[in-house]
Amino acid sequence: MITLRETRNGVMFKIHVSPNSKRFGIKGFDSWTDSLLVSVSEPPDKGKANAEIEKELGKVFGKKTQIVSGLHSRTKTVEVLASRNELLRVLERLA
Repeated sequence: MITLRETRNGVMFKIHVSPNSKRFGIKGFDSWTDSLLVSVSEPPDKGKANAEIEKELGKVFGKKTQIVSGLHSRTKTVEVLASRNELLRVLERLA
């Protein structure tokens, strides 16, 4: 399970992104990088992949999601404006 860090507004965790995939999807968990593996269909060009990440993860978690670091990297830190328990329930459902 990924490391979740609570913030004043929600919960942060790391993701590792594979751009230019056929479709958006959460592919699993990488224990080596302690991150959620996410594929996106958009290319990493002019913020398109980042916008897709925020939009689609927001749908998955049912809460606003934003990238807080790693805008130009495949490894990113995202913050979901939800409680730790809400996030854990969704992650357990995905497992």
